[in-house]
Amino acid sequence: MKNTRLLITFEILWWLLTAVVAGGVLYPVWREVPGYPFWVSNIIFIAVFFTFARWIFFTRHTFFAGKQRLKIFVIAVSVPVIFLLISELNFFQTSIDEERLENVLSHLDGSRQEQLFSYIRNEMIFFGTGSIIAAIILPFKMAVSIWKKHNKGKD
Repeated sequence: MKNTRLLITFEILWWLLTAVVAGGVLYPVWREVPGYPFWVSNIIFIAVFFTFARWIFFTRHTFFAGKQRLKIFVIAVSVPVIFLLISELNFFQTSIDEERLENVLSHLDGSRQEQLFSYIRNEMIFFGTGSIIAAIILPFKMAVSIWKKHNKGKD
């Protein structure tokens, strides 16, 4: 019981940290770009990046550490998540190429518009690519964890 409570507390703290980081990263965009069209995908990229990276590096300290069926479920869900992330990043790149983002930033002066465009592009590509890489690695990590538990009796 105490171990379960500790794992739940650990999970909640990580989600709070992820929310704080997402808020910090997205605050400049929220403050200066009222019609920003990529809120959902941006938040998804950040949440998936931190959550999946945490699950990759701290598998033993997650709520599903000893639950093999849940690990299999994570493996199965990873495939559609990868496609969703790639699709969202592709949509963002296409929007940049078609200058949709410049239209949203048109109310700013030239230098601030350029700075914010660069910031948005860099953070979206960083978190988008990082989340895709983490989503590709995660199923392999879960498979190794399942194999270790099954064959060696440890996670």
